[in-house]
Amino acid sequence: MKKVLFSLVCTFMLSACSHIVNKDLLINEAQKNTSFIKSKFISFDACSFALSVGESNTAKFMMASCALTEDQLIVYSSTASGELIGKLIYLDYDEVKGVALARYGKGGQIQLQIDHGKVILKPGGGTFDDLKAQEKYLNIFKEHGIKEFTPTQYIFPQKSGILIIPIAL
Repeated sequence: MKKVLFSLVCTFMLSACSHIVNKDLLINEAQKNTSFIKSKFISFDACSFALSVGESNTAKFMMASCALTEDQLIVYSSTASGELIGKLIYLDYDEVKGVALARYGKGGQIQLQIDHGKVILKPGGGTFDDLKAQEKYLNIFKEHGIKEFTPTQYIFPQKSGILIIPIAL
């Protein structure tokens, strides 16, 4: 019985963490915004997004929907079901000073150097880091002329303050 209950709890936790991207909704919202540069969309992904300013190795990550066009990175905060909550960033590729894939364990994150810090992306949107999606983003940014740099640190999520209470099974 304990194994069954444990399996159900694990399944619930894993399914609660993944999210999807509503491509049509993201395209419609992106095209309405005055920051949108009319160009072809080339990738849509669920992702985690953060801005890191200064030398801190932590940042507040949020669930997001990411789109790459031929000219821009577009990120909206979103729910697990793909509902868009609000615009986070429209970043033109010519504003990006460098790109890196920082690795940590089996996972990693895309780091984009900008004037006042770094944009951190973890494309894939699942419960585990999706290296294939991150490598895809790295390659797309490099194909658009953004120079690769060697990351000096991995940016971790800030502690959320969630209290986990163990239960006896």
